[in-house]
Amino acid sequence: MELNLGESDADPQKDSRPGYRPDVRKRDARLVVLKFGSSLLKTDACPHKAVHEVYRHVRQGRKVLAVVSARQGETDALYAEAGALSDGQKSRHLPRLLRLGELRSAASLALALERVGVSAAAVDPHEIDFRAEGDEDDARPVSCDAARLRAKLERNDVVVAAGFVALDAEDELVLLGRGGTDYSAVFLGEALNAGKVRLIKDVDGVYDGDPAEKPGKDSRPYARLDWKGAERIGGRVVQGKALAYAAEKDVPLEVGGPGLRYETQIAAGARSVVQSCQPRKLKVALAGCGVVGGGVYASLKRQSELFEVSKVLVRDVSRERICDIPEDLLTDDHSDPAFASADVLVETMGGLDEAGSLIETALVRGQDVVTANKALVARRAETLDAACKAGGSNLKYSAAVGGGTPVIERLDAALEAGRIVTAIEGVANGTCNFILDEMETGVSLEDAIAAAQEAGYAEADPSADIDGWDAAAKMAILARRAFGADISPEAASRDSLRSVTVDHLRFLKARKLRLRQVGRCAIEGSRFSLSVSLSPVSVDSFLARPRGAENCFRIVFADGSEENVFGLGAGRWPTAEAVVADLLDLHRLRAQNPVKEV
Repeated sequence: MELNLGESDADPQKDSRPGYRPDVRKRDARLVVLKFGSSLLKTDACPHKAVHEVYRHVRQGRKVLAVVSARQGETDALYAEAGALSDGQKSRHLPRLLRLGELRSAASLALALERVGVSAAAVDPHEIDFRAEGDEDDARPVSCDAARLRAKLERNDVVVAAGFVALDAEDELVLLGRGGTDYSAVFLGEALNAGKVRLIKDVDGVYDGDPAEKPGKDSRPYARLDWKGAERIGGRVVQGKALAYAAEKDVPLEVGGPGLRYETQIAAGARSVVQSCQPRKLKVALAGCGVVGGGVYASLKRQSELFEVSKVLVRDVSRERICDIPEDLLTDDHSDPAFASADVLVETMGGLDEAGSLIETALVRGQDVVTANKALVARRAETLDAACKAGGSNLKYSAAVGGGTPVIERLDAALEAGRIVTAIEGVANGTCNFILDEMETGVSLEDAIAAAQEAGYAEADPSADIDGWDAAAKMAILARRAFGADISPEAASRDSLRSVTVDHLRFLKARKLRLRQVGRCAIEGSRFSLSVSLSPVSVDSFLARPRGAENCFRIVFADGSEENVFGLGAGRWPTAEAVVADLLDLHRLRAQNPVKEV
């Protein structure tokens, strides 16, 4: 993402709004701090759940500072190891051992984010000069290099920080005490002037009692709490020192669980309100279980508290698969009753007729659909819209354009804000990008295509990619969404990679140019245009930035401003993550309905 995270200024205008304080800085809504506690990071599956929560905010156009604890039980195990080695004596070396848990969590989350195409940097206290003072086992944060941290956020979508340790005045490591990651998240959020700090726990908010002791209706989470109420009952969930600091600085604070649309909001003057909600599982039927579908299945299996896979439609039930699916879930029968009873159909099989029939039937039946099928969405948009209206259902297709590059979400956010779009251009096909990069090294077109096929980017027949059809379909989808234009991909002018030679690329490289397949849609007056061209671009330009399977898009607005979006456009995990993000959006819409009571 291309965002400027400079200091936000205080509102210069006097205001009569209730609770308005002219000395309070205007917080940066584009930046959010997410804290992941040890109870959430229990198993190998948990970093992936954290990825979903981070990506949820990234695709909404935010930068994320993720502050992590060690995995559950890891700090206790390290304490025990230190005690056995030191006979229980205090030692200045203890923080060096105990920080290993947080550093492992930070690196694991950064790796998992990188796999789905989210650019992430992991930092330790030295890199951001994170300082604390007081008892070496229970110190309190006092400063950090906010400018350095902002610079890292400028270069990445996400920065992941370990939250349990800091440096003292003598550059020795000190601990921030039990629950210290809460304090780190609040302190760093205040230092960065973040729009909010969200503490993500294994509960869905701050409760009016212990949910373990008073299950069900006898114990309910608060929707909102003021600082006094939070200090009175919130200490069971949030570290007391973190609450006190947040209250002192009036840091917007949320406490909630991953994937939920509701939480406990803590702020000055908030009216105490109790909310109750029992999220249900969504039944999901999968149509297709290849590279992307297998990735979606693996993700849904890890989130069994939210989703239940009811059936998986495949062309050959006897074929060996990349993921372990129980035989009773597999079917090659389109009329299997499990498809009619599912809440959501996920289609990753591709093609027009078979996939189109399945999707239209599901939509008319009232089932929501998530698809990565850009050819179908581009060519049968009116038919699919009619099916949605007939069934009162939703069709989501974030993965169809840009894979894990959230251009649709960023475009929708701009349109909802009333911004007028005049053009969209970008490198929309990761496969072509990969092929051109290979050819720049002297590899022939044929060998570059073979390498793309081996890497899982190109199909057995790569014509749709190299002849521009894939990019044309994506740009047609964006044109319809941005301009309301019903443009067919067939209307696009297209250049083919078949005419590109290694000598041509060498010629451009010597002149500091790079060849890119650039898709463009635009509106001028009442006329629409759509094209996919092979364009030489400066090596320093935004369009030259994507390498390998990366995508980039530039959205141009009527006032002359621009917004850039960048990410991985091909591959199993980025595309599967976009599908899962759509599913999580549907879960928040369909399966979570909090009831609030004063």
